[in-house]
Amino acid sequence: MLLHSILLIHSYPKNNQLVTSIDLDHITESTDDYDVLSSQAYHALPETSPHIGANAPLITSNCPGWVCYAEKKVHTLVPFLSSVRSAPQVTAALLRRLLPAHVVPALANGDIFIACVASCYDRKLEASRRDFLDADGTRHVNCVLSSQELFDLIQNPPDFRHASSVVWNEAWWSALEAPLLTDFDAALFSSGGVLEGVVASVVASRPSANVETRTVRNSDFVEVTVVDGEERVFSGAFVYGFRNIQNLVMKTKRRKCAYDVVEVMACPSGCLNGGGQIKPEKREDMMLIAEKLKALYVKDGRAFDLERVRAGVRRVYEELGLAEGSEELFALFHTRFHIIPEITVNSLHW
Repeated sequence: MLLHSILLIHSYPKNNQLVTSIDLDHITESTDDYDVLSSQAYHALPETSPHIGANAPLITSNCPGWVCYAEKKVHTLVPFLSSVRSAPQVTAALLRRLLPAHVVPALANGDIFIACVASCYDRKLEASRRDFLDADGTRHVNCVLSSQELFDLIQNPPDFRHASSVVWNEAWWSALEAPLLTDFDAALFSSGGVLEGVVASVVASRPSANVETRTVRNSDFVEVTVVDGEERVFSGAFVYGFRNIQNLVMKTKRRKCAYDVVEVMACPSGCLNGGGQIKPEKREDMMLIAEKLKALYVKDGRAFDLERVRAGVRRVYEELGLAEGSEELFALFHTRFHIIPEITVNSLHW
């Protein structure tokens, strides 16, 4: 019998009223763990920026659609993928470690059911990866619902009257969330948010530096450069949609990609235009809805406090009882990728 259920909201502001009819034990959101995600790959040394090699960018792996494409079609780019897990998988890993220890005593890992709500159907493929299995065979994320599927569930909610529940250590949970949520209310991200975190880290080490942005082709391909005087300190890019991804792939293969970090999302306009979003009556209204959703993520003017974010991350490490930079911590927040050979008719043995 499942003793505890958790609804994990991926990349959306909290909306408890939205799911009261579903009667879940707790609601959290994976934006809380973008700081953990960023710190693992990019913030270890504040005075440095991430770099793999000459004309070889570090490419984010937060988008499962992009990861799947790279593993199957663009094998040469797999080594460039950041090994950091996606935000939902980071959150799930934290929940499975922290809940039994602090929130619900004597709760077994197999008794925790984590459902992730995302705007992307490819999150289902990500959750099914063998890399995201515990030693006892438990998946880190048990179930992924698209926004449309959650909407349908709210329209016709199942009967939870006979489901069991448990008592939370709410004081401990609230104290853990507080330092993380404070900063991410000030800087909500509509997609990965990783590149913005990297830029914040670089700028923090160069107080006199300026951030410059340039639209390359359209709003789905934007360059971000950090300049300190005449020196180019850092160069990154937001690359959304497969048409722009193809250009990135060609540049990288030719070793003509001068970016340090590239945030890649398979969907045009990023996660807000994901294939799992609630479908409007008119298909052409989807982009309009994406723009309205994007407005929800505009900063409210408060500064992004990087040191406060880092302090929150260190608090998480302390709660886990793990040292920063340890192998166990690396295994908890990182994953690996695989080159998947393409299967053709000629390669089949009948």
